Amino acid sequence: MPKFNLLRGLVMDSSTTGIRIQRIPSQNLVVRIFHREIHRHPRRHQHSNRYFYQNITPNFTLSNVQKPPCFLRKFSPDGRFLIAFSADQMSIEIFRYMGPSAAADLLHWCEGNVLKDNDPKSHEIRRNIFDRFFKLKHTVNVATNGEQLNRECSLFTDDGKFVIVGSASPEDNNSIDHFDMYRNNESVTPNPRSPLEDYTLHIIDMEMGRLCDCRTFKRDKIFLSHNQGLYLYGQTLSVLSVQHQTIHIFQVSSGWGKNFENVNSEVNVSTISLAELSVGI
Repeated sequence: MPKFNLLRGLVMDSSTTGIRIQRIPSQNLVVRIFHREIHRHPRRHQHSNRYFYQNITPNFTLSNVQKPPCFLRKFSPDGRFLIAFSADQMSIEIFRYMGPSAAADLLHWCEGNVLKDNDPKSHEIRRNIFDRFFKLKHTVNVATNGEQLNRECSLFTDDGKFVIVGSASPEDNNSIDHFDMYRNNESVTPNPRSPLEDYTLHIIDMEMGRLCDCRTFKRDKIFLSHNQGLYLYGQTLSVLSVQHQTIHIFQVSSGWGKNFENVNSEVNVSTISLAELSVGI
């Protein structure tokens, strides 16, 4: 008679042999602390410690918090930095996260799980809480020559120390040379509703607060929003040019910081069939 094990999610019967039962590790906080003390998994000690976030849940909420005049974007993969775009979208502001106890002296007297408007010192808390949790570490000037950063474009390297952002500036299509617009047989006719632009990719060292390298694409169409035209896998960065139907491939190398190095290959999108693209996706 088949038997369903709810914990293991496997159907077992008398004829089943050779199936290794995968147990769900205990998520109890006391058990995890005990395993950490006895070094149950010494080879993956740091990896095991990361699972403690599953036992920590937010227990207090603040709304209408005052923040600097910028566009807050995202945390770095290791959680140490918070990047933001300046109000003029020409600079990157890097904030250092100070840890969950940075504002303990402000919140120790609060009761409940929500800060109410009629609570004493509520205005002071909303005004100062952001500066307690985040300290401005660097402001990096990135966009120049009339370019503006795209707030929806940012990629982090695997080590969490560098971030890649993109900027764009409009281009007058009437002044573009014919051979700049059509560089190969697969180049498409520009759409008047989506004119060609000049794009630049920048790689920034968040720890040192410096601009390491950049690559420019003149008179092109690359979708930067939500990283649609960019993909970073390991140290390989691919950039999709919709205008010229070409994928540019770069190697993010370690030099003075990080640099973009051209890989001696460009993939022509039009030479790949739709079926092959679907399989690749």
